[in-house]
Amino acid sequence: MTDPLKKPEGLSWNSASVELPEIPMLPAGQDALSATISAVLPTLAAPLAVNVATLQAKETMFSGKLGAAQAAYQNSDDAGSQSVGQIVGMLGQVGQQAGQLLPGLRTEIEREFERLSLVARQIRTLEAQQKQQVRSGAQPVIALLARLTGIGTGSAWTLVKELFGWRQFHNRREVAGCLGLAPTPYSSGTSEVEQGISKAGNKRARWLMVELAWSWLRFQPASQLSCWFNERFAGAGKRLRRIGIVALARRLAIALWRYLEFGEIPVLSRYQWSRKRSHRT
Repeated sequence: MTDPLKKPEGLSWNSASVELPEIPMLPAGQDALSATISAVLPTLAAPLAVNVATLQAKETMFSGKLGAAQAAYQNSDDAGSQSVGQIVGMLGQVGQQAGQLLPGLRTEIEREFERLSLVARQIRTLEAQQKQQVRSGAQPVIALLARLTGIGTGSAWTLVKELFGWRQFHNRREVAGCLGLAPTPYSSGTSEVEQGISKAGNKRARWLMVELAWSWLRFQPASQLSCWFNERFAGAGKRLRRIGIVALARRLAIALWRYLEFGEIPVLSRYQWSRKRSHRT
């Protein structure tokens, strides 16, 4: 520490020496008052002596505690100065080592950075190509799905290419089963247990539907699906909300399938009429 704290100089405490005064002895007279005083005075000496001894002990104890506190303060100040000095020295060594990387390690880091930059450029190129195809009318199904507020071009592209674009579904159970969002109840005799979702379908599409469910709650708060979720799970705890968002993802997937297959727009949902205001997920 460059400027350590210091205790005030001259702070000390010396226990006082208290002497018990002599109790005068008065002879008893003929009257009742002098007889009473003569009898009471000797009884006052014992409790007075006890009080004086107690005060003397407290004085000594306080003086000892003050001395111990001063010693502990001084020791902790010295130890703190040494610890801070050690930490500063260690940080200086780490800084010097960071500036002097081994050539092999530096080269490996540069290679990884080049790979990361390449992947980022490729992702931007693919996103630009996808948007161009949607705008040109080459992907009408994706464009139709992306018109719903809360679903962007990237999400619509993934859902169509991974789910809705290559398979014909006959009912909502097939949609939920393909995503792995179908429930798996267990029933044996009088025992009935809900074991959660099957997780047997497309992992990428299932993960995307859960993300879109959260996005739907944010950008489609007045829709029937959002109202259903808020009525049942809005005031519940974190665990029930996680269960509820999976149920909402299943319902949303079925609603999107009906929207693309039969033209049924989700109840009370909003459209993105202006592409400048659209949300891209």
